[in-house]
Amino acid sequence: MESGIARVIDIGSGESAIRNLILTAANRDIHRRSSTQKIASYDSKILAVYSPKGGVGKTTFAVNLACALSATNKKVALIDLNLQFGNVGIFLDIAKGDTIADMVEERTLELSTIKSYLIRHPSGVMVMLSCSSPEYAELIRPEHIETILSSLRTEFDYILLDMGSTLNDCAVTALETADTIFVVVNEDIATLNDSKRSIKLLEALNLQDKIKVVVNKDGLSTIKVRDVTNLLEMEPALVIPNDPKSAMMALNRGVPMLSCAPTSKATKAIVAFARGMIRRT
Repeated sequence: MESGIARVIDIGSGESAIRNLILTAANRDIHRRSSTQKIASYDSKILAVYSPKGGVGKTTFAVNLACALSATNKKVALIDLNLQFGNVGIFLDIAKGDTIADMVEERTLELSTIKSYLIRHPSGVMVMLSCSSPEYAELIRPEHIETILSSLRTEFDYILLDMGSTLNDCAVTALETADTIFVVVNEDIATLNDSKRSIKLLEALNLQDKIKVVVNKDGLSTIKVRDVTNLLEMEPALVIPNDPKSAMMALNRGVPMLSCAPTSKATKAIVAFARGMIRRT
């Protein structure tokens, strides 16, 4: 079902549909590059966390990476761009509040307005919630996403985007704007097959240099990291050990794993990765 989506491209769509998406994205990219040149220089990184499949631990990774970066005294924003069924608020025990849909209804997306819709989490991460109900996703347009991200670039060191699984116009705009696209996978053939098709589509959109694979729940399957590398033709940037107990405890408590399971192997992997990112910048 389409809701607030100008166009949806299924990763199994025919060549004509994909070609049209690429042409539209190319035109939008020209406009985006022109707009970006007007933004004051700021060493900000936009990190999109994406998977074509649900249940792989995408939000868990996005939330904990945001908190790990914030723990190093970096200014971090986390935007829930799973516009219809976002769960960042649940993962961080943030009570129902103003959402991205409420914000765009104000019609004037000045920086002060955008910042007023960010909710401070105890970790220091500033969070923007997704729509309170799926039908409100239709209010969000690609130009809203572009304005939000270009504005926040001037205020934060890192902006993390917890993406939905659908590659619609808003999603493509976010991925085009991002500096890095983390594709989160599990070691199962269905997830890997869909991820491979998604990566091919992202490559067709000329986003291949941004893609980094994150293997989550490593050790759960007979499929190994080397098999993931061979299938996706890409070396994983991060391998997170399987730790369902810590992940479920964190979700049920509404806290990041960094808080409730700091010694977990999964937590340590994410923290080390975050610190490595900072050292490389």
